Amino acid sequence: MQVRLLGPVELWDGRRPVPVGPRARIVLATLAINAGRVVSVDRLISAVWLESPPVTATAQIQACVSTLRRALTGLGVAVARDLFVTAPPGYLLQVAPDQVDVLEFERTLGEARAAADEGDPQRAAGLFQEALGLWRGPALEGFPGLAAEATRLEERYLSALEERAEADLALGRAADLIPELTALVGEHPLRERLRALLMRALHRAGRRSEALEVYQEARRILIEELGLEPGPELRQAQQ
Repeated sequence: MQVRLLGPVELWDGRRPVPVGPRARIVLATLAINAGRVVSVDRLISAVWLESPPVTATAQIQACVSTLRRALTGLGVAVARDLFVTAPPGYLLQVAPDQVDVLEFERTLGEARAAADEGDPQRAAGLFQEALGLWRGPALEGFPGLAAEATRLEERYLSALEERAEADLALGRAADLIPELTALVGEHPLRERLRALLMRALHRAGRRSEALEVYQEARRILIEELGLEPGPELRQAQQ
């Protein structure tokens, strides 16, 4: 069994997705993002309905958990109740780290950062790419009740991209990075670290005037949008 959250939420049997209804998928996602921790029934209700839940909400949550247990039993998991555990005031999902892609992402990301700290950019770049390769699209896509969790995961994704770019720069891959970083800056124009990375890549590729143009554009946008001057990382890159 695998739970995929880094993109459309899916329950997999190891080869293909297992069909479960939309509400059961929200319950699955909420439990999986908190794997190993008890999630209250109230939190599950909020994730499914946001506001104004029906009077039958608690019963419907119970039905969703039963649906997920039946789906696992259909996969040959004889101890489905040991995975979806009833634990007042709610439920918890008890799984191994490699059974939830978010947990696998976090584990691999930690290994990549350790390699970077140890001065091994080759290994770090490979591990960062392995972690990023787990993403299939926006995390928890289409689930408004999990918007805060989705935002947190998106930040983790962008940080991993930036750290992988740092490792690639250390390996002399500046020219190869420029198209990717240019596109990312276009998607996230207020993210200063991405702009600093693009400036450094352009500079190392011998395109210093373009690197300075990136700084001037960043300064203009930051002042117009936020009323702020560039931060220390961008200023250092400019210097």
